[in-house]
Amino acid sequence: MTKKIQLNFAIFVLAFIILGSILAPLLATHNPFEPDMANRLQSPCWQHFFGTDALGRDMFSRILYGGRASMLLTLISSVLALVLGVGVGLLCGFYGGKLDMFFTVLSNIFQGIPGSCFMIALAGILGPSIYSLVLALVVTSWAGFSRIVRAEVLQLMGEPFIEGLRCLGCSDLRIIVRHLLPNIVNKLLVLVTIRLGRGILAIAGLSFLGLGVQPPTPDWSVMINDAIMYYRSSPHLIIIPGLFVFLLIYSLNIIGEHLRDSLDNQLDEVRKW
Repeated sequence: MTKKIQLNFAIFVLAFIILGSILAPLLATHNPFEPDMANRLQSPCWQHFFGTDALGRDMFSRILYGGRASMLLTLISSVLALVLGVGVGLLCGFYGGKLDMFFTVLSNIFQGIPGSCFMIALAGILGPSIYSLVLALVVTSWAGFSRIVRAEVLQLMGEPFIEGLRCLGCSDLRIIVRHLLPNIVNKLLVLVTIRLGRGILAIAGLSFLGLGVQPPTPDWSVMINDAIMYYRSSPHLIIIPGLFVFLLIYSLNIIGEHLRDSLDNQLDEVRKW
């Protein structure tokens, strides 16, 4: 499969999942929360496209609603981590000194701790909830954004145009907002796209362990966890939500890699000139 076909497939899958989640109330054929014990553990059929779970709830409707929680929580946590990491990275790279030293040591500490173990410990201490899940993702993600932004800012600070801006009397805020930030926005876009895929995987892992999204909220990882007891008699209960988790992460990673390759090609063209 060529890169172009992979990219088109990834965009199609991502658009399909996002639209399906947004239009879930219109596309759902059944109430995703309503149990129907008379039709529990049914295989896929015309009445229930993806079958039913152990409580007789329609899997197709729950799959549509299940993407909402994972994508929304990942987007919120990634944006918060991005804002915190970019802010710290810009300040450290621009001003340096003790501020830079303090946050560099702090980010090294956070990056030295295994992310999954730290998220599990934090979510376990704070209790299973959406808030603890988002906090765990932000705490384990901001350092990566901060280090990359700091490195980019330090490189830009050595460029002649920064000194020229200072000679023209530009304020620090104007230099940061109008000149430094636009020069790193492309790389931030790549980082956020890749981080979304990792966030989906992290949320899936925590929700599977019971530390993330809590029942009865439809979530793909929770659906997998609930189906463990029935993996022999009703394997579709695990295969279908697991497939959607895989496709979502795959699509985000492919799009992120394409953005990274495009950025590298642009930088190569600039260097040639």
